[in-house]
Amino acid sequence: MKATLVGRHDASVVKNQERTDQETLDFLLQLAGRGAVVVVSAIMLLATSDPYSSFVSDTMLLVEVAAYYLVAAIYAWNRSRKGGERTDSLIVGDIIEASLVVAISGGYDSLFFAVFLFTMAEIALYLGWRSASILIVGMNGLQILVMGIRIAAASDWVARSSIASRFSRLLIVGFLFVLFAEILRREEEARDMATRASERIERLNSIFSQLAQAHLEIEKVLGTVLEAAATLYGVVFSSILEKPAGATHWKVIASSSEAACPLSASLTLPATLDRPAFFVVPVISGGITASGDWSALSCSKRARQLLVCNLTSPGSTTNGLLIVGRSLEAAIGEEDENFLRALAMQTQLALHNALLFEKRTKEIERLNAFKEIQNTFFASAAHEFKTPLTVLGLLASGLEMSIEDPDARQKEMLGTMNQNIARLQSLSANILATARLEANDVVIKARATDLRRLLASIFDELKTILGQKGIDVVFEPDGPWPKVLADPARMRDVLFNLVANAAKFSIDSGCITSSFRIEAEEAWIEICDEGKQIGEAELDSIFDKYYTGKDAGALAGTGLGLYIAKRLVELHGGTIRARSGDRRTCVQFSLPVATAENEDE
Repeated sequence: MKATLVGRHDASVVKNQERTDQETLDFLLQLAGRGAVVVVSAIMLLATSDPYSSFVSDTMLLVEVAAYYLVAAIYAWNRSRKGGERTDSLIVGDIIEASLVVAISGGYDSLFFAVFLFTMAEIALYLGWRSASILIVGMNGLQILVMGIRIAAASDWVARSSIASRFSRLLIVGFLFVLFAEILRREEEARDMATRASERIERLNSIFSQLAQAHLEIEKVLGTVLEAAATLYGVVFSSILEKPAGATHWKVIASSSEAACPLSASLTLPATLDRPAFFVVPVISGGITASGDWSALSCSKRARQLLVCNLTSPGSTTNGLLIVGRSLEAAIGEEDENFLRALAMQTQLALHNALLFEKRTKEIERLNAFKEIQNTFFASAAHEFKTPLTVLGLLASGLEMSIEDPDARQKEMLGTMNQNIARLQSLSANILATARLEANDVVIKARATDLRRLLASIFDELKTILGQKGIDVVFEPDGPWPKVLADPARMRDVLFNLVANAAKFSIDSGCITSSFRIEAEEAWIEICDEGKQIGEAELDSIFDKYYTGKDAGALAGTGLGLYIAKRLVELHGGTIRARSGDRRTCVQFSLPVATAENEDE
């Protein structure tokens, strides 16, 4: 997969335009500053009636200064356009120009002293405070030397004290320039640092947001990472490699330069896991340093450095690397390194989550496929059992009718036969019902339904089992119950499973209580038995498919009855829950109360 570097061309055009505008502005400022010095000098020449005599006329000096400053401004502009910074040669030229012009035109009494002040300010602005202080002292020292020669020739002792005073004042002015420039420089550095930090944070936040929006899709995550790496200055390619645990070769899984770094390429790299999380491999003339053979990773002839980030997350079975190729030989800046480290950490998390999600998705797909096969098998088996069980039931009934006066042993055998046939029929019906529920093949046709009448018919159907155990049946309230909105056939299945379960687990001579109440416009039906209690930890599990109680023993069934009841109640829009205590276990569920309109339907 090749990462799409969105907007990189447009961003480059904007940056180039901004750089051109800045160069033009710098040139205009250079020209304006130097022009102001020339104008000030010209005004001083016009305003004085007694210019200092020298072997070069003041007018010629003014023309020379103007010509020099124009050439210097153009030189600085050309250097800036070619990507160069301000050179020391330009500052040295300004120092020589100022010193010579002032010395020729009268030293500290020169009408061109604005040139001298401009140069001191320039030194203070563009050099560090130590270098600037030394040069300013040197410039003033040179002027003292020149003036000392003039004084020695004129023997003017008054001028000597004046020169010393001006020298001291100019040193103070120069040091003030240095102090002011240093303050400005530090403020600018602080602003630049804050701006860069803000831009990096904004960029990282944008990248993290894109990773979060990748929705755990590995291809989107890889594309976002490659696009983010490409925003660093001087990047010519970026690639992501992986190596499963136990493998001997790395494989390219994403690259911004597929032609040079083909996907799925098998690569042998030096040991990386024993290295730091981030390290730099210099490229020498298209080859590789003695740190190991990394030539397979040099996906561009312009690459002079390989920035290697470890993407292996703790506990992961797959190793990963982010390789970024730069066209620069200079050491990577601390900010760029921190950016890559942060990107690598976020990539580790995003890839780990994406791989884990992909793994879990495949497991769920396999599990769903298995469940579908399982349901199909059980449904087919239940259908196959249905006909033989019907035949066995008819044969058992015929056999029972053919024996006129069965003895105790025959009665026991016939009872056992009928009981197991009924059990198999119930199991087959539950399996078919479960398969239909999980296939969403159950349609609820709700109407006004009398649950008390349904319960009465179910108790009558189970009267043999209830009679054998001496179980009493109680309705609360004893009179008619309000009707509920339900599908009578499906609700009969729910009630039959609950009542049969209660009869199975109730103690001998116990009691099964069926109660009805209305709360908040909902009908609550509860079936309670007197039997062994269920632990709190099991109450939520008894409605799970195939779950049987830990202490059920021989009474344990298939674990489908309560599961079917829960699903059918939920299809009616109700809820079902269980409680156990005070030697009673109860299952209660809710249904909508039937309205007058439902009664008329």
